[in-house]
Amino acid sequence: MNRRATGNILFMTLMFLLISTILVTMGIRLGMTHLRIVSNSQAHDEALGAAQLVIDQVLNQPVSATTDPIANPGAYPQTFQVDADKDGSNDYTVLLARPSCLGFREFDNSSVGYQTYAVQWDFQATVTDSRTGTQVITHQGVRELTKTADPCS
Repeated sequence: MNRRATGNILFMTLMFLLISTILVTMGIRLGMTHLRIVSNSQAHDEALGAAQLVIDQVLNQPVSATTDPIANPGAYPQTFQVDADKDGSNDYTVLLARPSCLGFREFDNSSVGYQTYAVQWDFQATVTDSRTGTQVITHQGVRELTKTADPCS
């Protein structure tokens, strides 16, 4: 084999190694980017789950004049702590804002002898993840039937 052929083989080998290194580096960077995207999506979904947990707990507790967010909206905003992984430390802070009345309409209930109104309430929860700093705001609509003529006042 002559000298020129040996130099060409060496050059082609080095080019192959350079291209392989570039492709591997690009693959690693792409994988890291995808990992960050998935991690952010997971943190967002977990924060939404914490917000939904708090809203469900508040709406499903026994009705009393002090704890019912619709009967006593002045008690809000309230802050709740959520331990999602049950390790004894709070992972999420949920700020449940005062519920806002979006509107109401008469509900035909003439068969029972009194007028009923369907009221649409909006619950806003702001969640902050203490580990990642993720902050999510979510809204939950609630419809309530009431006898009150002006339930939004």
